[in-house]
Amino acid sequence: MGPRRDSRTGSRTRRPLSVLVALTLAGCAATSEEFGDRPADLEPPANAVDGEIVRVIDGDSLVIAIDGSDVETRLAGINAPEADECHGSRSSEATRALADVFVRVDLVDTDQFGRSVALVWTNSGFVNANLVETGNAIAITADNPWASTFVAAEESARSARLGMWAPDACGETITADLRLAISEPDPPGPDNDVLIEERVTIRNDGGSEVDLSGFVLRDESSVNRLRLPSGTRLASGHTIEISSGCPPAPALGWCSRNAIWNNGGDSALLLGPEGTIVAHARYDPSR
Repeated sequence: MGPRRDSRTGSRTRRPLSVLVALTLAGCAATSEEFGDRPADLEPPANAVDGEIVRVIDGDSLVIAIDGSDVETRLAGINAPEADECHGSRSSEATRALADVFVRVDLVDTDQFGRSVALVWTNSGFVNANLVETGNAIAITADNPWASTFVAAEESARSARLGMWAPDACGETITADLRLAISEPDPPGPDNDVLIEERVTIRNDGGSEVDLSGFVLRDESSVNRLRLPSGTRLASGHTIEISSGCPPAPALGWCSRNAIWNNGGDSALLLGPEGTIVAHARYDPSR
């Protein structure tokens, strides 16, 4: 099965992202092997350009003035909560707090919306990694040469329950012991012909039944969200499989026309009704 076009990164580039980032690493003062547990301390490459912050749009989008032009810029390799989602405003505030007026910018790609995709440094350090490390953004798994760096930062934030990973991040208390797995991310056959077979599994490891009404299943992107219907209940020790297609009732499905889970890697997050992250799973075929 071939890879899907990813709405987060697009495909309109002058050079493949892997090539551009390889060039970036060649000019870096440090590499991922050298900065250990502090990805946010990685310094900009020698070929980074000067920029000036004009405006912070949201947690992962900025307008940066470069060579006299205002450039709408998406932070590479990460995804922050949307403005109307739990922690969205706090993620934006975190980016504003990091956004010194003068910055160093490494433009590595262009997305499908024509925005520049960049790695950005301020006096506070490596902005992309800092946002993930503080729980204000998640790491993107697929087609991201920085994935190992950002995934390490995300795992650190999740272990410390920082930012969006905090159990009280969204003002609700959920004590259920739920496990999530992308159980079949890439079934054999053309993506859109096997949507029913592309599945995520939720397992209840707790001692009592859990009412999943209103819980939300999402991927790494900013668009794929599934709110579980009222009356969805999961008994202790049992599992629920959720298909990307539209299976017959009472089975659950996105009823999507396109594959949800990226063949090159993805994350699944199960959120409480108000947005608290209850369970997380990552599929990475390269690991």
